Amino acid sequence: MALGPAALTNHAGIVVTAHTVTAADTGWYNSLGEHNPANRSVLTGNLGGVQYASWATFNLPAVDRANYSSTSTSSTTTTRYLGSTWIRRPELDKPFDPLDPTAPAAPYAWERVVDYVDFTRTATTVQSSTFLGFSTMVLSYSNAGVSSVPWGLLRFWDINTPLAELQAGGTGRLDIYQDLVDGPSYGAVWAPAAGGFSVTLNDAALAALSAASEGTFAVAAELVGAMPGQYLFGGPPKTVTLQFRDLRENSTQTTYTETYDNARSVSERLLYWPSAIVIPEPAPTAAAVAGLLVGFAAVRRFGSGVAGNRGASRR
Repeated sequence: MALGPAALTNHAGIVVTAHTVTAADTGWYNSLGEHNPANRSVLTGNLGGVQYASWATFNLPAVDRANYSSTSTSSTTTTRYLGSTWIRRPELDKPFDPLDPTAPAAPYAWERVVDYVDFTRTATTVQSSTFLGFSTMVLSYSNAGVSSVPWGLLRFWDINTPLAELQAGGTGRLDIYQDLVDGPSYGAVWAPAAGGFSVTLNDAALAALSAASEGTFAVAAELVGAMPGQYLFGGPPKTVTLQFRDLRENSTQTTYTETYDNARSVSERLLYWPSAIVIPEPAPTAAAVAGLLVGFAAVRRFGSGVAGNRGASRR
């Protein structure tokens, strides 16, 4: 068995799925540690000398993070012609028969032996689907509402406080307020005094999204350096949305393996040639021999056998 050449093809594509999620809950904590669970305002800044930091939580859609792989194999086998050889067989020369006027006077016997081999091509295909992670995370506000500044630097932070505590509210929770204004930053934007706006969150936010437990994600907002009377998002609660994408790579990889086996030689026929013809040495190819001998042959089907038996009698 001989190992043939191997070929490899790879077809891959990235599948992008976009998600848009509206905040399930919103609110604020002020620098006194106060929050009323019934108030979903995202007031952010300094009102009456008291600082306000807002937050929003999102219930994330189910994202398939599993990786899949399957393998299939198929084979095809064909017989391939390798070549032929002409062999002089004097032991099979046909004697002159005076009763047969068509018989040659002093013929020579030639045998053509043809070589074949079975060629098998096996294709092994691996189909895989791999989850690559999240990308392009955008936080959007429907509008800035009532604001006292023409613009302001709005910075976004992670939230470590357990979700149940964050939403429960109360008084004296200075620890929660402090959590909303420090820690890893998710980015910042110059927010306008009116109109909606969006901000693309950074890699830290993407990492937090990837690690989000219980299918929830939370983000806090702070108006940096707000002086008394400077604030954003006054008035009715605003709609806050989170957009992100998940990426998955689907690929099909096929490897081809070629093998040769069951090599064999077959004696296809025996040719008798008159003595008047000068018999050449066997040409290197069957085509050359046949070209020299066309028109003089009386062809007789002879049978088959392996190359190792070429010297045996075939009558």
